[in-house]
Amino acid sequence: MMSEETATKIKEILAHELHLQAQNIFESDTLVADLGMDSLSSVELAARIEWELNVEISDSELGAAITVQNLIFLIEDKIANKPAPPEPNGP
Repeated sequence: MMSEETATKIKEILAHELHLQAQNIFESDTLVADLGMDSLSSVELAARIEWELNVEISDSELGAAITVQNLIFLIEDKIANKPAPPEPNGP
């Protein structure tokens, strides 16, 4: 199930990186054909996702995400499976 919060954040990031309006981005849109993502914008998109959402995304993973929905599912999966931070050591 897709989180509305994650979907909204990904659309905001896409809008910023691709110079679009977030309300005009739909889950069914393809990143390349519909939104105009190219190789440079994909690198910038991956960097922004990593920075804002604190998840790493490889070029191959991003390339496999054909639609906005694919990208949202990928990011949600990475967030859900992110290892917990180590416990701080006691005094």
